[in-house]
Amino acid sequence: MKIVFILFPSIFILAGAWGIINRKKCTENVEAEVIGINSSCDSDGSVSRYPVFGYSFGENDYRCESSLSSSFCRLHVGERGELYIDPEDPEDFYCLKETIHKVLINLVFAEWGYFYCPSL
Repeated sequence: MKIVFILFPSIFILAGAWGIINRKKCTENVEAEVIGINSSCDSDGSVSRYPVFGYSFGENDYRCESSLSSSFCRLHVGERGELYIDPEDPEDFYCLKETIHKVLINLVFAEWGYFYCPSL
């Protein structure tokens, strides 16, 4: 039983840390446009909307869906803004308008794990 009290919070700590560290790879600034909004319905009936960004990097054009629901940042089709992408993997990106929400979520995961597992 003790392993559950160590393993479960550790997963939250690692998930939070990974989300924060993973953004450090995204160093290239590109101009992007919200070209669509994808929707998905959960089993409980709630709808999540994810912005789809269009941008160019090098000689290629990209169309990538955000991993964060638009209900957090309220992006709209046609809206332009900056993305930071990983030059080694241009489909890995973060949106400046989403960043604060992702950082807060990742910090909450890390803190939640730490709080519930003081032995780490």
